[in-house]
Amino acid sequence: MSDTSSHTTTSFWPVARAARFDAGINLNGSDRSSLLTWLSGARWRLGRRPEDGGPWHWAYQFTHVVEVPYRTGPVWKQRWDCLKKAGIPVEGEGEFRVTISETPRRTAGIGPEDDGHYFHISPFTTQDRKKLPQNELAGLVRGLLERLPEKRVVVSCAPNVRERRKLAALLAVLPVAPWRVFDGTLGLLDLASVIAGAAVHFGGDSGAVHLALMAGTPSVSWFRQYEGLSDWAPSRRQHRVLVGLEAAGGGIEGIGAGDLLDAAAELLEDRKQEPP
Repeated sequence: MSDTSSHTTTSFWPVARAARFDAGINLNGSDRSSLLTWLSGARWRLGRRPEDGGPWHWAYQFTHVVEVPYRTGPVWKQRWDCLKKAGIPVEGEGEFRVTISETPRRTAGIGPEDDGHYFHISPFTTQDRKKLPQNELAGLVRGLLERLPEKRVVVSCAPNVRERRKLAALLAVLPVAPWRVFDGTLGLLDLASVIAGAAVHFGGDSGAVHLALMAGTPSVSWFRQYEGLSDWAPSRRQHRVLVGLEAAGGGIEGIGAGDLLDAAAELLEDRKQEPP
């Protein structure tokens, strides 16, 4: 265990014990989180058996164990099924009833009259193998401005040097600057609020697309083909997922700006057909 892991464990133990939890639910299955669940001292501890079965001592850290097949759909749905199988009374197939404050986007200069009238683009991912080429990202922004001029474009990136440099390079090749640019200035709650007000969110395989799912905002996302794709790609009707291949030099190939624009147009048309 690393020094960081050891510090987390030793500092968590007395705090968790003092809280005297009645129950702990850990459907993550990782070694560290399972250990922390055991250290919590909760009287009842529900865990999901890891895909590989876990180490020999794994099951001893829980009082109740549930087994649900992996890679059978989005992770959130798998865990929802875990709760049902454990006998916890949950209804339906899972809904995200999350209220996201509009205050952060108002503070960021997005007014009530702008809600639903802009696109949000989170163009970069934490790993370059998940990225779209810059020319396709630039084509997406230009295409949105040309094909859907009634809506504005908002672009944001993470607060690190790598993504800020990428954003500066992207902006340099655009003929017109986006309506709003957040150069690493949005915190997590701010980003969630901006995404919640968007007509469509565009982004890669990163946390932002999951914020769109939580907020109920339609999304167009790009993923590379890999074994765990079904775990993380949005699967509901108001989301479009485009899948490409990992290029030899890094990044994704086989997804063009036109594909993303067509997917967005399809989403917007579907929304028009929805009953009021």
